[in-house]
Amino acid sequence: MGLLLGCVLLLGTCVLFSMLFWLARKAVRRLRLRGRGVRVEGECLGHVIGRDTAGVVVTYPGPDGKRLRATLDGWEGVLPPAGGPVPLVYLPESPRIAAKWPVEYARLRAAGTAVLVLCVGLGGLELLVKGVRFIVHGVG
Repeated sequence: MGLLLGCVLLLGTCVLFSMLFWLARKAVRRLRLRGRGVRVEGECLGHVIGRDTAGVVVTYPGPDGKRLRATLDGWEGVLPPAGGPVPLVYLPESPRIAAKWPVEYARLRAAGTAVLVLCVGLGGLELLVKGVRFIVHGVG
């Protein structure tokens, strides 16, 4: 039983740190886009509709004048018509990294809250396991 619980806690910790890394990476990217991004007007080429989300395929002028193509995932609101304008921002040092303008943080906040709840839950689970171990075996 102890080995199984240890494996579950280890797996939970790995998942937690993976989620934290993903959130931190996404937050840094959004902050960079908001702070140093170049605003341009893109053109909608079409839509990518998933089960839970929608994306917009756009083309936009890069720093050297070439047209770049990107899919803006997690689109919220009304989808622009094909051929219609799409305000976006890209990083000058990595022009293929683009996002809809203005850069939004709503999903990031929701994911951060979920990770916080997960951290508290895992911490509570660990305290519960230590308490049961102390009661049953007399050791912490």
